[in-house]
Amino acid sequence: MKNLLENNSVLKKRAKRLFKIYLFFLLLILFLSSLYTFLIYNKVINPSITSFNNTSFIIGIICFFILGLISGSSANKNGFLDAFICSLIVIMFVSVLNLFMKEEFTKLTFIKSSIYVLTSSLGGIIGLNMNKKKEK
Repeated sequence: MKNLLENNSVLKKRAKRLFKIYLFFLLLILFLSSLYTFLIYNKVINPSITSFNNTSFIIGIICFFILGLISGSSANKNGFLDAFICSLIVIMFVSVLNLFMKEEFTKLTFIKSSIYVLTSSLGGIIGLNMNKKKEK
């Protein structure tokens, strides 16, 4: 019974940590998207479709790197795996949304998703190493 209560406590802590990570990720995407929209609205940035696609891809890379950085720094070990799983959950969520909106899953979408996952994993490795340096 005591072991079951300890496991429940660990699960609550992990769920709370993941909630904070995803909430920060969502707020970061919201902030960067709002900033980008504001710049387009004020005609600071060219609103062509090519420019929009490139900029949204770069914003995605930045967001996924920060997602990996945060999840890796909050992990005690296996920052790569934590960041990888976090990014896969986000990618799967977006893929399900795209499925409901009847968006095609193309090679380009697969390549972008793979780059996002790799970027997040790299952020997890760096985040875990930054966390270890702070402890020393």
